[in-house]
Amino acid sequence: MTKVYTPNDLVRYIYDETSQAENEMIEILLQTDTKFKTLFDQLTSSKDGLDDLIESPSDDVVQKIINNAQSLDMYSV
Repeated sequence: MTKVYTPNDLVRYIYDETSQAENEMIEILLQTDTKFKTLFDQLTSSKDGLDDLIESPSDDVVQKIINNAQSLDMYSV
């Protein structure tokens, strides 16, 4: 039976969630199938873009949270 590799398989490959056998087949496809390689390049570029996103809230958001917390009637325990 022939296995058809999908974009989901590429995502799994990018995140190291594929088996050794799957890795070998995907790597062969990446070398021989230009459409598959193009999709791989697009997915890795998207992943890299996500990795570069700011992971912290902006100063404005932090200040709004602080202001909101200070406006609440809170009691020390």
